[in-house]
Amino acid sequence: MSDPKYRIEVDAAAMAETFGELAKEVEAAIEQAVKTSSAMTYAKANELAAEKLRSRRKDYQDALSYEEVAPGIWVVSLDESAFWIEEGKTAGSMVDDLLRKNPKVSKDGTRYKVIPFDHGKAPSQQTNKAKEITALVKKELKALKVPFKKVEYNSDGSPKLGRVFSKNIASDRPTSKAKFPALSGLTITQRKLESGKIKRDVMTFRIVTDRHKEEGLWFHPGMPGVKIIDEVFAWINQEFDSKILPEVLERFR
Repeated sequence: MSDPKYRIEVDAAAMAETFGELAKEVEAAIEQAVKTSSAMTYAKANELAAEKLRSRRKDYQDALSYEEVAPGIWVVSLDESAFWIEEGKTAGSMVDDLLRKNPKVSKDGTRYKVIPFDHGKAPSQQTNKAKEITALVKKELKALKVPFKKVEYNSDGSPKLGRVFSKNIASDRPTSKAKFPALSGLTITQRKLESGKIKRDVMTFRIVTDRHKEEGLWFHPGMPGVKIIDEVFAWINQEFDSKILPEVLERFR
């Protein structure tokens, strides 16, 4: 498993010792170079995520961060929520992962949770299958003369809030084992954000329970890891040793 953290640490004081009276200035310059390198590493990881990922891009980029953990020591890290993207995922049940955080528990002790599916996401955040489903949503809503993302208003000009549309839309099941068609229970709601803006959500909701593991539902076919942290590690090492550090030291020779 690749390390989801890349640590940038240079002994700036030791490197600067040979510069005599300029040692303090050199040390400060090297520390600044390390800080710059961490920002470059973070930016490069975001760049590679944008190139390699589609529906998983936002989750990965949101999990990236960089910080100074001690004077002159910077760490670029990936939150554990995105480890499955970095390292890949073996084929198997998704039930335990979906129920890991904040599940509800029925009287008989069965865990369950409502899983929302947002059909209004940007295409860059959707899988090919999700795009197909969203295209069908738009087509069916157009036939029903129901707007897809346009906010609806009451006769007095105020925005409608809460559920504004709900219907079982004829559609295929998303997988061979799925219990319901993809657009069964399509629901559109409108809510007011703290900014005052009205947000329109086009959603379907499904329930996952412990029992679904035995039934073979919520099964992930598996996928390889993107290994972006590994790639960035190799890239910044080369950049720092061959370009960044030599350019800093050359200024004081």
